[in-house]
Parts: sequence; structure tokens; C-alpha cells
Amino acid sequence: MAARIGGATGAAWAVLRGLRRTAGGEPLALVESFVPVRFAALAQSLAAGPGPIYEGLAAFLGEAVSDAVQESQALPAPQYVAEALNIDVGAPSLRVLRRYASASGTLIASFNWHLGGDRYIHRARIALSRP
Repeated sequence: MAARIGGATGAAWAVLRGLRRTAGGEPLALVESFVPVRFAALAQSLAAGPGPIYEGLAAFLGEAVSDAVQESQALPAPQYVAEALNIDVGAPSLRVLRRYASASGTLIASFNWHLGGDRYIHRARIALSRP
């Protein structure tokens, strides 16, 4: 897990879990945020606020977020994800990992588990420059 979230082997990390819902109250995504243990209390406080946790952690450190990496994986939903999203264990899901780093290293790594199959569409606009 350490390599996946950008941490050193053996380092202690805290996890915060939350469920995003649609306006109608249906489960939309399970969010698991991993932060270094020294930021656990601050991250919990930031999670209750209006902005992204990574911005608050960076401001606390007085450092800018210098790097953000995103990975996407199609995976069968493990039991705890299936229960949170109200889907069958093993149903298609999409796990999106985002790691935010500053000069001090990884501030936060978040796994967002989304409903899979025909309920998730990823769309990106890619600007193409011409010489």
C-alpha cells in the first residue's frame, strides 16, 4: 500500500472514509483518504469544511502542491465498497487514485470508488496545439 499511495514502507498513515451521494441521496462514490498520521486530526477538521483537504494541508505546511498524479483502475467491488455503494460484491467499479504532493512529500492520497458499468463515464477535453 505504501508504494501505491506514495509513502515510505513502514510509515504510519491514517485513513478517513466518506460517502458522496447524489442530490437524491443515492450513493455516488466511496472516498478513502490516506494522510500521514501527523496530519490526521487536521485532515478530519478539513474534511468537514468546504474545500479540498489537500489545499488545507498545503496551507498548514506553507507549501504549494507541486504534483498531482491520478490513476484509474476498473476493479471488482470488494465487500466494504459494495456495501457502501449498495451494489453486489464483485460488481464492476472504478477506483480513481489521486496523490497530492508538496516539497515535503505526499500530503494526501485519495481512493475514490465509483459505480462501474454504464453508470460511470469519464470524459476529457484535450486541447491540441498546432505548430
